[in-house]
Amino acid sequence: MDLRKYALEVLEETSRTFYIPIIRLPPGLQEAVASAYLCMRAIDEIEAHPELDNSTKAKLLRTITSRVENILTWVQRLIKFCPIGSISVELVRFDTQLMQDANISGIAYQQGTLVGLPDSRFFW
Repeated sequence: MDLRKYALEVLEETSRTFYIPIIRLPPGLQEAVASAYLCMRAIDEIEAHPELDNSTKAKLLRTITSRVENILTWVQRLIKFCPIGSISVELVRFDTQLMQDANISGIAYQQGTLVGLPDSRFFW
């Protein structure tokens, strides 16, 4: 199975808006951006899934957090042997709650979709 081809097929099925510019990226960058997008899309799907209860969502998201932290730990170890010249990070803040409901306010806004989770610090 060609994982690169499969990932691009999934990307095309889930978001043509992102698929088109991603396939125009040079090799290497294309795979990195597509992988990152699909990971974030999967996390979003878990968080928004109507049939999963909050404790199941929390367990799945904690598992993903743990795996990402593990990868970052290994990257930090490898950087000692293979220095990276520069890293660019784009930080964008937007309020998905207001995007879904422009009239939300008060307690409903403060509680959000993670209300009732035992430990919501994993999602901020």
